[in-house]
Amino acid sequence: MPPRSRYIPQSASSTINTDMFSLNNKKKQSNWLNKTCFVDKYQLLWFIAHVNTLLGFVMYVTCLSNPGKKFLEIMSWYKITNISCILTYSIVIYKRYLCDDSIERIEAGNNIFISYILKTENAQLIISAILWSVTEESIFKLIPFVIYSILNISCFFVFDAYPKETFSVALAPFICYIKDPSLVFSAFNDVAVIGILLNESYYSNSYYAFFLYVFIWGLKVENSEASRIALYKIVQFFDTILTNSYVPLKLRLGWSHAKNQICQVLSYPDICKSSEKAAFQTDDLKVEEKVVY
Repeated sequence: MPPRSRYIPQSASSTINTDMFSLNNKKKQSNWLNKTCFVDKYQLLWFIAHVNTLLGFVMYVTCLSNPGKKFLEIMSWYKITNISCILTYSIVIYKRYLCDDSIERIEAGNNIFISYILKTENAQLIISAILWSVTEESIFKLIPFVIYSILNISCFFVFDAYPKETFSVALAPFICYIKDPSLVFSAFNDVAVIGILLNESYYSNSYYAFFLYVFIWGLKVENSEASRIALYKIVQFFDTILTNSYVPLKLRLGWSHAKNQICQVLSYPDICKSSEKAAFQTDDLKVEEKVVY
């Protein structure tokens, strides 16, 4: 997932870069902002929302670790985190697609369709944050937001605000190094959330949140390389187990069929072929790992 530009990614997690607009391409619009590293009030609000996301998460974890401390429960830190995420990515969508001088709008000739915006990962994150606000609380639901905020804030300071400073030069390789693993970890977390929602839906006897999130996750898999890598590794894990000769033939065939459907989404036909052969294999089978980056 190479960076497309220094400060204008297509989504919140597609690059190591931040999710707003380039400092190099905009002129500051107000006098007091000239004394800061921010382009305009929207970028400042974007930054505050990211910081508030991290603050809300830290305070929420602190509340979980210290139950009964009333001074920590003066407000719902979980909801504050979700509201901050909604604000963050709403600003991103506005600046990128809706305002008159947005890059996407100019390139599209002022024709930006709502269906196009809904397919972007920023819109999917907003929907997820709204969904988490009306479902049961879980720390796992907030982890992707925290990862994106850390990466975006770090990249903002290192690559855009102070690119020539000593600390930026020192931190840049580290950020580049942790970027991809962090996004893949977040993608694994997304899969875990599916299981959490399924459990919640089972006990509440209401599956709307589960199916809505699965739909959003499917869009992520289609557009996010990190999500595809995570799903591929999960498929590989089950493949090493379910293609062994000690597994009943019907189960191997069932897995082969299920994997074919998954591979069509991932566009890995070679792996599907190996699974079909493994389903009929009677001897011990070594599954060759295919690393995709």
